[in-house]
Amino acid sequence: MRRKITDKLLEWKRSGAEKKCLVVRGARQTGKTYSIDRFAKENYSRYYRLDLHEDVDARTIFDGNLDPTTLLMNMSAFIPGFEVVPGDTLIFIDEIQDCPNARASLKFLSGNPDFDVIASGSLMGLRTKGTTFIPVGSEENLYMNPMDFEEFLWALGVSEKVMAHIRAHVMDMEPLEGSVFQSMSQYLRWYMIVGGMPEAVQTFVDSKMFSAVRKVQRDLIQGYQDDIGSYAEDSEKDRVERCFDSIAAQLSKDNKTFVYSDVEGNPGYCVGSKYFGYALNWLGQSHLSLTCGCVTQPQLPLEQNASNPRFKLFLFDTGLLMSIYEDSVAYDVLRGGVDANKGALAENLVACMMRSQGRRLFYYQVSEQGSDRMELDFVTTMNGRVTAIEVKSGKKRDTRSLNKAMKRFGIDGIMLETRNLFVDDKGVRHYPLFAAAFMDSMDRPVDMMFDVPDAEELNRSVEGLTGPGQDPGPE
Repeated sequence: MRRKITDKLLEWKRSGAEKKCLVVRGARQTGKTYSIDRFAKENYSRYYRLDLHEDVDARTIFDGNLDPTTLLMNMSAFIPGFEVVPGDTLIFIDEIQDCPNARASLKFLSGNPDFDVIASGSLMGLRTKGTTFIPVGSEENLYMNPMDFEEFLWALGVSEKVMAHIRAHVMDMEPLEGSVFQSMSQYLRWYMIVGGMPEAVQTFVDSKMFSAVRKVQRDLIQGYQDDIGSYAEDSEKDRVERCFDSIAAQLSKDNKTFVYSDVEGNPGYCVGSKYFGYALNWLGQSHLSLTCGCVTQPQLPLEQNASNPRFKLFLFDTGLLMSIYEDSVAYDVLRGGVDANKGALAENLVACMMRSQGRRLFYYQVSEQGSDRMELDFVTTMNGRVTAIEVKSGKKRDTRSLNKAMKRFGIDGIMLETRNLFVDDKGVRHYPLFAAAFMDSMDRPVDMMFDVPDAEELNRSVEGLTGPGQDPGPE
């Protein structure tokens, strides 16, 4: 399947002969190994992969001295036919977090014009036994998220011209044609159920059966729980697992702010960041959760205003979140009820879409009762201005908080909902939920040009794409 990371890998390859080692991070099973492996085979005449998780013996390459001469000699002894072709060789160190010395070796392998080095890891930000030091200044980091909505559309066979057409309309705030709007709304409902884990997407493309997708997702969830048992500190494993398990329930509340006392199995006395600090950090560093910080004021710079101790915690893939809820929730979404579980899925979806575009997640909330009460689902920056984003996935589309914030703070307002594009009389820009995947087009120069297809070609592109077969929804 086509992934956006390929373009970034090519950009890194062309960045110069003495480039830094590239470290690709991200949660397990997001496609890091597959994408790097495919890129390497297509762009290098010599390619060697060291899997430090599966092949324990490969870790011995990094015993002793870590200078390039010794390391290459060790590789030549370990890998039959090992040969470095200057300028055309890639060494891929997979699951590098399982060998601290391998991580340390990047300092010495960086900048060598004869070969390139890519490392990948899922738990690299976590403290592991035996870690020596982090090779600061010797790495270039790249994060890989699950497949975003655009990559999902590629997997379905939706053409680039359709995507360009949508981007042009998002940029110009022009309503989409009915056929395009309806098709994209349906694909978004599929994406909310399937999510972006490559195995789940491939299963959906091959089988068109949501039941098969759910089995994959639940196996993935079990795998992440196993990782907690394998990698978290013994004294903290239970807290990490309880925080992980609480995400779905916390998001199903009216007030989605993470509440420590709502974590199941809490000790019964006042607990807070100190008690759950390691657990929340572990989930973040393993890329299983997305933290959305609460700003004290929706004003620039947002990072400096994010001193409020409140936060929301999202799951890194909405399809996996869906698999945690009852099967009936997926059925409701498939039938158009994207506001299921009090909007938890829609808000998680937007958080994932924003994160995949490299945006930090912030929100704003004033909890006082009465006229001062205000809650903005997300706050970000667009076109150099603070922009508040409200996610309205049901029929209720109250914009009082948005209107109040726009007037009080002089900021822009966006509502993501189920209707087509328009601007209301208060200046709020309304976009369909799927437009969040094209948020970069809301934040681009107006003179950017797109190859826009004509109407007849567009209709041919969105027609005939098959959906689920004999599996209309969850059992």
